[in-house]
Amino acid sequence: MNFFGEYSVGLRYTSIKVTYKMPDYQNILQEFWWQTLDIPPKYPRMKQFVDYWNDYIDAVIHTLEVGHVDRFGATSYTNVTDWYKLK
Repeated sequence: MNFFGEYSVGLRYTSIKVTYKMPDYQNILQEFWWQTLDIPPKYPRMKQFVDYWNDYIDAVIHTLEVGHVDRFGATSYTNVTDWYKLK
């Protein structure tokens, strides 16, 4: 499926910032950025990612920040429309 086909079914470019702690270094917060196509506002792909993280990765998620681009075009890279913090 091409970009316009994906966009028409509701997929949006989504950025996810995960702030986490490793079990060995509880005093240090680290960041991991991930970008994908997802469907706001339910974000099923992000939910899969977080479920995988919780099941298979020892690091504990401190904060999740999610943003998506609602429009496409030459200037769309600056147009983050929503940020959510999940704790």
